[in-house]
Amino acid sequence: MNKFDFLKKMIREQLDEAPAPAVKPTTRPSQPTIPSRPDRGPQKPNPLKPSKPGISPRPKAALSHDVQAFINVRKNNISEKVNIGDYPDYIDPSKRSSIEDEKEYVENIFPDLGPSADRYLEMITSESYKKNIDRISHYLNISVDKVESKFPNLPTMTTMVFGALSSITSIESSRKAELEKLAIEVVLELEENKFIKQLVESKELIIDAKLGSADLVNSITEDKLDDEMANGLTVAENLNIQINKIVEGNTEGKLKRTLANYMTQGDAVNKLFLFNQVKDRLDSINPSLINKYGILASITQILYYAMPNMPITSDIAAAASVGSEEVIPTGDNYTIKARAATFPYLIHEIVKGIGDYLSMDLASQEELDTETMGDEIKQIMAGPALEMKLRKLIPTDKIKYLPLIKKLFYKLPVDKIKDVLLSGGKASNIVRDLIKQAEESLSDQEN
Repeated sequence: MNKFDFLKKMIREQLDEAPAPAVKPTTRPSQPTIPSRPDRGPQKPNPLKPSKPGISPRPKAALSHDVQAFINVRKNNISEKVNIGDYPDYIDPSKRSSIEDEKEYVENIFPDLGPSADRYLEMITSESYKKNIDRISHYLNISVDKVESKFPNLPTMTTMVFGALSSITSIESSRKAELEKLAIEVVLELEENKFIKQLVESKELIIDAKLGSADLVNSITEDKLDDEMANGLTVAENLNIQINKIVEGNTEGKLKRTLANYMTQGDAVNKLFLFNQVKDRLDSINPSLINKYGILASITQILYYAMPNMPITSDIAAAASVGSEEVIPTGDNYTIKARAATFPYLIHEIVKGIGDYLSMDLASQEELDTETMGDEIKQIMAGPALEMKLRKLIPTDKIKYLPLIKKLFYKLPVDKIKDVLLSGGKASNIVRDLIKQAEESLSDQEN
């Protein structure tokens, strides 16, 4: 199998669908006049639009580290581990401990695999980690067992990342407008974003994507946890109240929004590699870009596992972030504001913005206002494999309904969400019902 065939195979695995169509030129031939449809009465509201207009999530960053708002230490003798098999182990002990020894509140919505099994969070983290190592192996054109000799320590990784980043930014500097436009096109031309593209074309959803510095002014970092919110309580106090409600069995809002954040981050990580879909366009700018992008993206993602836990303050966030995304109310509609240092991360931020847009109405504004940058680390580490659990249950010819299927999935009762995440016969039946609901709800928009 040659190198390009391998790339196509990898993308198919990530999208679980046929390769996305080639990006079309923005100038299209004039279309024949289409007769108007017969009057069918008022059109139903678009089910993809938020059910709580005006709400706004906190900005999300493309680089952050773990700040834990709530932890229950597991008090049993089960031997648990992030199982990476024969893959090289770059996972920092503090990161490993945060997965193996502590229980996150989001695990209230993950399946229980039994008293003698690894936890579900450990399983999906392991899968996501190994996929990242596979990508490094591919872009460096070496076998997995040679990765560790190539990168014996963390500094050797960061040196290669900074070298790739420096070269990329130099190449991109004179083509920014072209690449910004291309990033939007790459995302919207995916079959799964057919209905999202319609929202953009009708200006109900605006995508403002620029190559540049992250904008995290409105984000919550550790030094802002004591800031007072509108109800007179601090961010930390509000967060503790919300999580106590989850522990007591109130599973609405915060818990389901957190599940959605895991899946959104996972989808955005997997789509970091969408640049392969426009190889010809990128080769015309510089033939070395594809490989440099692959090295940058794959090694950067491994650094989430390899870097030790640390508190994320405003200063650290400003210095370390390579991108940001924020969904902003604009009148009755919304704008996805995406900023990133490089083309792959601009795609990443746009995808993250779409996922944010689809799930923000799960939570109240107060719950959205307690989302911190520190929440994102485990979401990035475990999310890629988690998002694939749902995606793989959707037939290729139904993938265009994926955005609404996700919205419907997040609103299921917790026991049904767990069934879907376990895959199997029950999962297939539940997802089949979700597909049917999505088809019926989007029939007006499709017509």
